[in-house]
Amino acid sequence: MKNLFENIKLSQLQTLCNVLVESDIRQESYIKSKYAESALWFENTLSFLQELQVVSKSSGKLITSKNIPNNSNSLSDFKKQFLPILLSANGEVAKQLKSFLVNFQLQTDKIYFTTTQLEKIKYSTIRNLLLELEFITANSKQNIYVVKTDYNELFIQY
Repeated sequence: MKNLFENIKLSQLQTLCNVLVESDIRQESYIKSKYAESALWFENTLSFLQELQVVSKSSGKLITSKNIPNNSNSLSDFKKQFLPILLSANGEVAKQLKSFLVNFQLQTDKIYFTTTQLEKIKYSTIRNLLLELEFITANSKQNIYVVKTDYNELFIQY
């Protein structure tokens, strides 16, 4: 099973979404060249957004869906728009995300996951994206990931 979160960074997702929103030209080769001016891993990033059904391909053209995050220069705005898309994913992205999130436990006022070294390695790509999205925080001394309290309700709904 391919790890869809491999080489996925929040800045790359934002870059590709912005290029897609700003461009009138839909040819994949053109979008790829514009994207490559400021980010890496085009194929991985495009595949990830396709899995999220934010973009699709048809006859060499990239077609955006209605749920594509709006053009945003602010990374914090992009995070707010992208997190619900990620958490409402279906398919393989949802399966891989769930394999990580199912390890979290609810305890009175916090939702947390105490990891082993092996789990840290296994889930590192998913964890890193969720850290970038500020959905979770990490306490490396105690090997604990905690869902930020702002997102407890969103997590519970997930």
